[in-house]
Amino acid sequence: MNLQLILQRAAIGAGALILAIGLAVAQTAPAPAPAPAPAPAQPGTSPAPDSSRMDGRAAREACRNQVGSDLRGQDRREAMRKCMAETRGAGTGPQLSEAERNRIREMRGADRTAVKEARKTCREGLKNERLTEDERRTGIEDCVAKANPRYAKALACRREADSKKLEKRSGPYRDFMRSCIRGA
Repeated sequence: MNLQLILQRAAIGAGALILAIGLAVAQTAPAPAPAPAPAPAQPGTSPAPDSSRMDGRAAREACRNQVGSDLRGQDRREAMRKCMAETRGAGTGPQLSEAERNRIREMRGADRTAVKEARKTCREGLKNERLTEDERRTGIEDCVAKANPRYAKALACRREADSKKLEKRSGPYRDFMRSCIRGA
């Protein structure tokens, strides 16, 4: 066969293939349009209990867009707090003073530090025992729970959520943990 004839047939075949691909792509359905984001909650109105989280997310996103990225650190936090307070409206949730917020942060920080220290001492105590990884983890958790009652409560709730087969970091898991820890 002639080389020219082979190249001619290859070019025709490639053109036919490109045409077929173009027709297939042109006939596929377009992707569905994304659903519009819910509007932030209006002051004075109470959103449905199911949509409160989404409204909070939408409000947070609106505040992020409003504040912009030119602020950093404490200035950005203050601007976001002010925007979120305006978006939420007065009286729709607990309004904490700066001193109360700082006190809560310090309590959480102290609690985390206490749990870290307890975990460290428990780990040292179980260091020389021949345990599997799961046994070691359970032993450390139980040891820390004895030292810290708030951790013990959270651990019991977490184990109960695991027994109910709730997926971690999901909405039902978080709701269950909140209600369990608060004792409701």
